[in-house]
Amino acid sequence: MSNNSLLILVGPSGSGKSTLARYLAEKHGFKVVPSVTTRPHRKDDDSSMLFVTPNEFRRLIDAKAFAEWEQFNDHYYGTTRKILVSGHGQRVKVARPEGAFALAYFANRANIDVSIAYIGVDEDVLRQRLIDRDGDDSFRARGIAAEVKEVENAVYHLKRRDPNDAVVVKLLDGTLSLEQQTILLMTEELSQYHH
Repeated sequence: MSNNSLLILVGPSGSGKSTLARYLAEKHGFKVVPSVTTRPHRKDDDSSMLFVTPNEFRRLIDAKAFAEWEQFNDHYYGTTRKILVSGHGQRVKVARPEGAFALAYFANRANIDVSIAYIGVDEDVLRQRLIDRDGDDSFRARGIAAEVKEVENAVYHLKRRDPNDAVVVKLLDGTLSLEQQTILLMTEELSQYHH
């Protein structure tokens, strides 16, 4: 990875995207690119989330402040252009597939090297992780099959993007240890798809 790179972690809810991002920051010096969101705080939240009201988020949309934004589970999520271009070095960002498309597009035009890693995990493992994180009544745990299918479909299309976009897409097993996933990310030869 270059000195001006962005690693985008993509996967369904509960796949370990945020956990891997924190690990890369703590153990390997990556800088986490924060998300702006309207969702409520969770007990495991850290500085990778900037919380705003829905009205403030809409104001940022109107001001065209976002490199990407979307609505998911009745909450807004986005990455501001300013945050994305003001950083340098090795950065990591958690995103949904649609956000990954937009971030890759924006970052490439800002001369930032982009890699996208899809973290795949068995549906039963995901369901249990969401229940452990959000409680037995987690509506996301009940709808995980649809989300997995949606994310896998988007990743399928990511792998078939325009080769001129120079995006590296890697597939990770979310049940591997964090260090094993990191080794796979850092080893270019193990990239299954390289455009």
